[in-house]
Amino acid sequence: MLASFRAQRKSERLGDLKPHEIFVFSLTSPEAKNKVIEANINVKEVLFDFSSMDSRNVYRDSSVDVCVEFQPQIKTELCHAVWTTNPPYGVFSLDKEKLNIEGHQTECRITTDNNGEWTFWIEEVNPVRFLNALNAHIRHIYSFRREVSLKTHVSKMLTVPMTGNIRKTEIVGNVVEPQRVVQYLKHFPDVEFLKLECRFDGVFEVPNIMLRTESLMIIQPAQTHMMRIFHSFEGRHLYYDGSRTPIALMNNLLLAWKAGKMRNLCSIIMKVNVQVEYTPRRLLQDLDAYHYNEEHRPPQFPYDSIIQEHLDLPEDFTDCSIAYDFRRTRDNTIATISFAGEYMMFFVWNDNFYLGIF
Repeated sequence: MLASFRAQRKSERLGDLKPHEIFVFSLTSPEAKNKVIEANINVKEVLFDFSSMDSRNVYRDSSVDVCVEFQPQIKTELCHAVWTTNPPYGVFSLDKEKLNIEGHQTECRITTDNNGEWTFWIEEVNPVRFLNALNAHIRHIYSFRREVSLKTHVSKMLTVPMTGNIRKTEIVGNVVEPQRVVQYLKHFPDVEFLKLECRFDGVFEVPNIMLRTESLMIIQPAQTHMMRIFHSFEGRHLYYDGSRTPIALMNNLLLAWKAGKMRNLCSIIMKVNVQVEYTPRRLLQDLDAYHYNEEHRPPQFPYDSIIQEHLDLPEDFTDCSIAYDFRRTRDNTIATISFAGEYMMFFVWNDNFYLGIF
């Protein structure tokens, strides 16, 4: 049974509310809005999640989950927002509230279910205008200065009603055409982190905007053609599932780096099939690799990509003291290959300090 937002607000004191509850109240209550601002709450990330594909929810194409990360890697869903000109019958019986969002003075109805999950219904025909106003509201009350993150399903990626400088985005689903990914990134050209949790129906053209992403994650097992386009990767950090990747293709990728391709590369982390013999003898053939020498570089690699937050990596994954090094031909830059658990790491020591001679 849905309860009236106004009745709920009268029965609660703001000081007793949970973070997601007081946020919902801040949407209509100036008192709650000021309380959030005064609390100076530290927010690490704000995520607009359009990936819901619940078949029972007829409003899934006109709704978003708003999530905030108050502590590292712990996200709290603040609310579920639905914009529609035809809310379900029960919502019509609720008292209307006035949104307390600057530049967006529209009426809404706010409900909560038995699980304490809040939904606010906006009778809105312009979702872009509403979401931009909601984005500004969140950034204001939490003094959040960074750009929000975006998550979407492959079926919605080209209709996401968001604008602005998106720096982090995730795409989930079953299968997607590569050209749709490229079109999506053209809409958000400032993306620095891209996570793709889907398979590709077709082949990426090279070059393309995806390969310029600073940190790129491909969760599904990499298809053969993906290994070839990685040779044109212009970003700094790459992760992919190589559990079905033949060793020969991985070896070719390392040889491409040695020959001078992927000049901006700092790291590759690859999930490997532990049933396959990913040994230095097989993987490092033709690379002229040598055991670690402490006179040439430190034992720990200074890894700084957001990719780390999305993987369950061993604590010692940056330990390169038991590893193999080899050199890029054109400038003598050192690269290191190491193994930790089910992952293989490829790190590049780009700082000139490490340009010693074997």
